[in-house]
Parts: sequence; structure tokens; C-alpha cells
Amino acid sequence: MVADLGCGPGRDLAVFTHAGVAAVGVDLSEQMLRLAQAAGGRTVTGDIRRPPLRPAVFHGLWSSAALLHVPRPEVAGTLRAWRSLLRDGGVLSLSTSLGDREGWEAAPCRSDYPPSVPLRRWFVHHDRDELLNLIAQAGFALRTVQKEPRRMTWLQVRAVAA
Repeated sequence: MVADLGCGPGRDLAVFTHAGVAAVGVDLSEQMLRLAQAAGGRTVTGDIRRPPLRPAVFHGLWSSAALLHVPRPEVAGTLRAWRSLLRDGGVLSLSTSLGDREGWEAAPCRSDYPPSVPLRRWFVHHDRDELLNLIAQAGFALRTVQKEPRRMTWLQVRAVAA
């Protein structure tokens, strides 16, 4: 069983589901969850900082571009909450942005909104070493760490629940 934390419209959740992987998506946005369900995913409404899921039942956690919306003071607690969801040996796959800024930013991924509609989201960009330290402190053993420069620089982390 895999949990897609911050599943948004369900792009990755649909990939898991169509591949035959038992998966559940968690997101706070009802609109996003409706899109995820339409894509064929099973979903739960909830805050990724405290996912409303049973502890120690998941083999994997997937979080792509979601942790970057968690306010910096809440990241350590969020990672501990995520660790509690995994069985020992379960895998965390995390993708988030690198940097040092925190605050409201324009959402460039929505080019279909007219300029008169301000669409902004909260972003927290992380220092690589600080984030890796928080992941380790939350009870994960790091396996792979990769930087991917794109429009933003992304950090891809694979870690195992120790």
C-alpha cells in the first residue's frame, strides 16, 4: 500500500492505480481530490502535515512537490508524522524544491488563468543539508539524494523507514 501525500489532481496516484499498486491519495483541496477520483484514484481528505491514515500500514510514501507548501516550522513534525505511517523498511520518495525563500509566489503552472486573477501559493524552498538532517532525525535512513535543475532546482530523496 502506497500513500500519495499531497496528491493534487491525482497524476501520480493514477499511475500507481493503473499499475496495480494499492494506493490512496491525501490532499486538503476538495477540488483536487475530485480530479484525482476522476482519474481513478482512491482519496482521503486531509492535511499532509497530519495525514488521516492508519499508522505503520504503508509500504511506501510518495510526495511530489507537496512538502514545499508546509511552513518551515512544521516540516520536522510533518516528517515524523509521515514516518509513523510506514512499516519498518517502508520507502519514502520525496521531491521538493531547493533554496532559502519562504512565502507567497505566483503559480506559474496555471497559464489558463487571466492576468487579472491572482493565483498564488505558499512555497518553502529548502536548504539541502538542513532538509536531509530533518529527514534523518524523523527516523529515515537516506538511500539516494539527487538534485535536478529545472525551472526551480529540485531535490529527489529516497529514504527507508529505520
